[in-house]
Amino acid sequence: MKGKLSNPPVYYTIAQAQFNPVAAMANYINELQNSFRLQGYTLFDQEKVSQLIFREAPAKAEVIELPIWRITNTDRTSGFILGQSHLAYHTTHYQEHSQFFDNFLMGLQEINSIVKLDHFSRLGLRYLNAVLPKSQENVLRYLRNGLHGIEFEVKPKYSLHESIFETKVKLCSCLGNLVNRVYFRLGPLGYPPDISPHNLVIMPKFIKEKYGSHAVIDIDHFIQEQMVVNFEQIKTTLQSLHIGVKKAFEANITEHAWKVWKQ
Repeated sequence: MKGKLSNPPVYYTIAQAQFNPVAAMANYINELQNSFRLQGYTLFDQEKVSQLIFREAPAKAEVIELPIWRITNTDRTSGFILGQSHLAYHTTHYQEHSQFFDNFLMGLQEINSIVKLDHFSRLGLRYLNAVLPKSQENVLRYLRNGLHGIEFEVKPKYSLHESIFETKVKLCSCLGNLVNRVYFRLGPLGYPPDISPHNLVIMPKFIKEKYGSHAVIDIDHFIQEQMVVNFEQIKTTLQSLHIGVKKAFEANITEHAWKVWKQ
């Protein structure tokens, strides 16, 4: 499968970096918000999320609330989610990986210029692809035989195929993990339970009055390893992760799907 897809099925993409915890992040948030505002991300709100932690002495579980800040562009097509130890950039209007990476790296550089990060500990990409067959077509025509699953003489509602791979992330001597999931379902196009679009607006081509049987190809490629704050190296690592995502995507789909999305 060669060439670039002119009609790609990507409906949501997120890039995330974890860095050394900055407990005083709230002290910097006014300056950070203003910096992102000048880059076109003018919408801003804060939320507290619950997190379960385990204390070693004495050993017990405890639920704490941590703040996250959402910084979104005016038309709600993309934005940043900032926490005390992570930054994510997500979009529902993905165009190409180079532009996506540039926007994400801009956000990381803005954080670093104000907060002065020490290191990164995780870097990952996740792509959600909508397999919405044309009228009178079966969704299975778009997916390789190994993903078809079992059949009963009843109407299917939902199923999930999951594969996990260990990868070698080129150019950074890191071992990565690639998780490939394919969801089959009836009903509206949605998001996995661990994903929230945070009020981003979905691309119009993915909005349908009626949804039938469809699938979602969910590819998550990430590394967990301490990395220095070197943005050229981070960009190279992102490109290597993207190569893994692209190969996994192509391994899921048929030639028919490629032709449909290339038109």
